[in-house]
Amino acid sequence: GKNMKLLSKITAGLLLAVSVNATDINVYEMKDSDAINHKTVGAMFKSMNYSVEAVSQLDKKFKKVFKDTNFDKFKIIAVKHNGLSEKLIAKYPDAGAFIPFSIALQSKVDNDNVTFTTLDTDTIKKVLGAKDCKILDKLEQKTNKVASAFGFDVSKAKKFDYSVATPKGDLLYKKQINGDAVKLTEKLTNTMKKHKFSIVNELDLAREYKSVGDKYEFYKTLSICKVKVLYIASKTRPEAAAFAPCSLAIYKEKGSNKVTFAFPSTYNWLSSLDMKDPKAVKILEDEQKEIEHFIE
Repeated sequence: GKNMKLLSKITAGLLLAVSVNATDINVYEMKDSDAINHKTVGAMFKSMNYSVEAVSQLDKKFKKVFKDTNFDKFKIIAVKHNGLSEKLIAKYPDAGAFIPFSIALQSKVDNDNVTFTTLDTDTIKKVLGAKDCKILDKLEQKTNKVASAFGFDVSKAKKFDYSVATPKGDLLYKKQINGDAVKLTEKLTNTMKKHKFSIVNELDLAREYKSVGDKYEFYKTLSICKVKVLYIASKTRPEAAAFAPCSLAIYKEKGSNKVTFAFPSTYNWLSSLDMKDPKAVKILEDEQKEIEHFIE
């Protein structure tokens, strides 16, 4: 009785201590070289049954839009593993919120190093409520294999001078609406574009994967990004790139009249990156409200 209670309190305390020091984002760093770029990294993923869905060249975009950047190299490669993505959706319907999955390559103007940045698998598990998901573990092993092939030491992720903060809201935003999935998606897409959101990619997973098409009459993911948000966030937290672009899953099961919208909220950015810069916090909170407003 008493001893067990004490023991569980101590265990809880230890677990808490461990999770505070852990990071939600894996950043591997090494000396930069011309061999490490979005084409070579993309090709390595392709050799492992991935498809490269989109490449965002933010170094060029920042220069063009904001006339300045502190990055020599800033590329986000959005990839999806074809066999495992299908299995993941079969198990976790909201998994489209992480399909495709992003890898960022960054080098700073004043630095000779390059970083390879991805979300830690435990972060995805936390958002999807997929604690013991072996499929996600396999995906992480594959990502690490790609990083290792270029010489990154995946046993040594970068340490940050901040800890993961308590989230201020749901990490997975989810809303169900009765209606026509095609029309609702079209309306949402148009609204987003009007409000300066870029839709960098669209996947029709019900058409692409047989098991998804058998169960869902509609299953799409939209990769959305607001360049200004990433521009401001990456000034103090370059590793914010792991969350961009954000994947919004929209699906409707056969025989249901409910359309589900699911995406990782910007509370992930605020919590995982322990955002302190007031400008970044405000723009991220506003973006979350904006997307929720468009959906509702």
